[in-house]
Amino acid sequence: MRVGIVAIAKTEAPFLLEWVAFHRAVGIWHFFIADNGGDDGTSDLLKRLDRAGHIVRFDFTDRHLAQLAAYDEIVPRLRGSLDLAVIIDIDEFVRPLASERVDTFFTEMFSDPNVSALALNWACYGSSGRIKPGRGLVTTRFKRRAEQDFRSNRHSKPSFALIGLCAP
Repeated sequence: MRVGIVAIAKTEAPFLLEWVAFHRAVGIWHFFIADNGGDDGTSDLLKRLDRAGHIVRFDFTDRHLAQLAAYDEIVPRLRGSLDLAVIIDIDEFVRPLASERVDTFFTEMFSDPNVSALALNWACYGSSGRIKPGRGLVTTRFKRRAEQDFRSNRHSKPSFALIGLCAP
């Protein structure tokens, strides 16, 4: 299954490379990112990643309240290049529990004809008890998360688009 991520980025430069690298390590290689700007170099970084072929950048720098508009514009363009688009934020990491690789997990899940949808609930990490963010990778600095039964961990959002089923 060809799995990709659709996201929007605004003021995400310090975490963007780690986010892309993490998802590549778990089997997601296609990234479609709406660039909503910011004052921290996010746009420049996204342009460089796009030129290098690591992501596909969509320019949303002059748009206000651009998130839903970006998804509405990007997802239909993916037909034929992806089977499944995971729609998440740059501060969210898709971490498989039943498999080492996200692409393998999704392939197994959606190969069952009884499965037509999937919701992943949050696992809230918050500050992990930190006063200041500190240095280093997000995935190593923030290890402590809320208990599984924490109310916000029950939250899920519609975050998948089966590209093959989208209308042309």
